[in-house]
Amino acid sequence: MQNQVVEDKPVTNERLDYIDFLRVIALIMVVIIHVSAFYFFGETVSSKQWLIAHFYDTFSRPAVPIFIMVSGLLLLSSDRTSSLSNFLRKRAFRVIVPLFFWTIIYIIWSAIKVNEAINLKNFLPNFLAGNVYYHLYFLYIIFGLYLITPLLKVFIAQAKKQDFLYAIGLWILAVSVFPILERFLGIRIYYLLIPITGFVGYYLAGYFFSTVPHVNNLLLLIIWIIANLVTYFGTWLISNKSGELDQFFYGYTSLSVIASAFTFFIYIKQINFSSFYTRHPNLKKHFCWSFNKLFDLSYSSPHIGDALLWDLWNNYQFTDIQPIFRNTDDCCNCVNCVWVDSDCVAPYPNN
Repeated sequence: MQNQVVEDKPVTNERLDYIDFLRVIALIMVVIIHVSAFYFFGETVSSKQWLIAHFYDTFSRPAVPIFIMVSGLLLLSSDRTSSLSNFLRKRAFRVIVPLFFWTIIYIIWSAIKVNEAINLKNFLPNFLAGNVYYHLYFLYIIFGLYLITPLLKVFIAQAKKQDFLYAIGLWILAVSVFPILERFLGIRIYYLLIPITGFVGYYLAGYFFSTVPHVNNLLLLIIWIIANLVTYFGTWLISNKSGELDQFFYGYTSLSVIASAFTFFIYIKQINFSSFYTRHPNLKKHFCWSFNKLFDLSYSSPHIGDALLWDLWNNYQFTDIQPIFRNTDDCCNCVNCVWVDSDCVAPYPNN
């Protein structure tokens, strides 16, 4: 692999195609996670409903990691030059504005839901602490990654393949292996790799995987299946033992979720979308439309879901989830997302 970053030329159709496909699939996964959560916390562990919800949720775990890898690919591979202050100002504006907007929306919604007076007195502390609504944490993660992007680009400019593997390997050790040792063997490794925790490994991996040569698809599929089986049965076993949902294997930095997200990302990257869209040119346009609609749904689905799913609880079984999604989508089509990051939601050059 060459040391220099990937040039940000007019992007090829193939690159855009697999990125857009990853986004649409990841957004669908986000909505599934939001919907299945109601059944997770409303059903007895190991009941039929719980196991079905667990199945859907397991295969949707890579949603957030995929978004972070796509963001890392686009931002870290860009050779657009700007001063550090301009880069940070631009990124801060594009995250803080939607975060501020949705924070107000969810404070109002939360008060209405419990029939209480709207209280904005604690707005600033809740805004800074991320205590407003559970799904907004993604914007905090992205903002943190934006802050270290200039430093990572310096690393990328000089890094060789073994440097990427070393950095990503250290990250996996810190966020996945060490917690496994502590949870199941009682071995706690104290503060050794704190500087490389969080989601930075996904961010770096998104760029790195865009530069690696072809990987055997059968091998990727086998690893992906094994990883999801570990997540499914691991979560079921420890939850069944405790009598309540134990999310140790569900964490976005658990070893099985990392393996699932990595293999899924690489597999989709290797699909030849160009020849497919040559035969079916209209599908590309529909894919863009689907992403915009699903992006609206991903931000609005929690509060729309609260209203719909609890009312529908006694009227639908989980296997009848399709009507729930349809009703939710109908409501969310009128909700327009007010801000989109042009790098995280990749534009087509001519559209």
